[in-house]
Amino acid sequence: DKLYITDRDVVIEVNLDGSWGVYAGTMSFPKTPVFLNDIDVSENGDLYVTDTGDFDSGGLVFLIEKSGKVTVMFEGNAKIKAPNGILPIADSKLLIVDWGGDLLEANLKNNKIKKIADGFDGGDGLAIKNGTIYISSWKEGKVYEFKNGKSKVILEGFKAAADIALSKDETHLIIPDMKAGTVTIYPLK
Repeated sequence: DKLYITDRDVVIEVNLDGSWGVYAGTMSFPKTPVFLNDIDVSENGDLYVTDTGDFDSGGLVFLIEKSGKVTVMFEGNAKIKAPNGILPIADSKLLIVDWGGDLLEANLKNNKIKKIADGFDGGDGLAIKNGTIYISSWKEGKVYEFKNGKSKVILEGFKAAADIALSKDETHLIIPDMKAGTVTIYPLK
């Protein structure tokens, strides 16, 4: 019954009545955040937060446990430079889309990251349904579908396709366009 929002260097907790407060302040982080970006919750209630850093290198992925403890899960390296979109998936894994355009899968059991696709310049948001991964590109104004090792553009013409989400019943993809100030609801097959 709460909403969690990243705001540059803090995470905000918003209650149903609209009241809010800082959930994880700058000093809570083991490394000072530069640009907190995406946030998502795992099935157990832990939060995963990306820090895109300077949008070139040095990004981080943080874990905020329900207890409030914040740890660094992944640091910027040759594989993960500027993490943006994040999505916890089954079997202790995370999907991460890097601002540079790589789609990554992070294994939380052994802390290894592997690239599973690329070509999503300005990668921003992630959603998944029945094994099909949807990726938005803020820079390109496109939404991609990645399935069976292949990607294709399914929507384009946005000024800045930001973080995406599935509707609660998983029948529609919700795409906010930050620069246009619009939200598009796209039916999924």
